Amino acid sequence: MAHIGHPVTGDSVYGRKTNPFGLTGQCLFARYIGFRHPVTGEFMEFSGELPDFFINTLQKLRRSK
Repeated sequence: MAHIGHPVTGDSVYGRKTNPFGLTGQCLFARYIGFRHPVTGEFMEFSGELPDFFINTLQKLRRSK
C-alpha cells in the first residue's frame, strides 16, 4: 500500500518508522474475506468485527486531524 501513497498504520518496514499509537502490528483488517481452499477447492468465507485496539487507533487518528 505504501507504494501508492497509503502505508498501513503500524507497518514499520514500509510505513512510518515511528509508532505514535503503540501498535504491536499492522492495522489491517478485512470485515469480510472469501477464497477457494487451495486443497479442497471449497469456497470459504469469513467475517468479523473490528478489534478494540483497531477502534481505539481509529479514534486517535480522527482526533489528531
